Amino acid sequence: MTACCDARWFAVPLMLLGSALGCSDSNLGRVTGTVAIDGRPLANTMVTYKPLSGARPSAAMTDGQGRYELIYSRDAKGAVLGEHVVEISTFNEIMGDDTTEIIPETVPARYNVQSELTATVERRANVIDFNLESGGEIIQPAD
Repeated sequence: MTACCDARWFAVPLMLLGSALGCSDSNLGRVTGTVAIDGRPLANTMVTYKPLSGARPSAAMTDGQGRYELIYSRDAKGAVLGEHVVEISTFNEIMGDDTTEIIPETVPARYNVQSELTATVERRANVIDFNLESGGEIIQPAD
């Protein structure tokens, strides 16, 4: 049996491990939504909410229909209340025993490394959809 590791699946738990220092669940809003590009759902795409306050980010992977639900920590879903910059990226490194498969970025930079996307998370169930448009510069992360 070959062991395979998806680097993004390691990044999310590492980013979210442990308890939320300085933030209780009352400072979180649940966030779900969909991501599409040119009207087509974006599957296997990382969605990251980065609070402008500097608090811990939240992240999620989209499913086959482009749906996501943010995870803040191992024990809490959602994101810190307030304004966020949102990054959406398809780039991924899938590591096998002897190989690494690179999934290239297909989303324009204005939605990830140079993100123009913002969202406000409120103390409620937030449904935040992103309908992206193709076109524009695509930046591949450096090795």
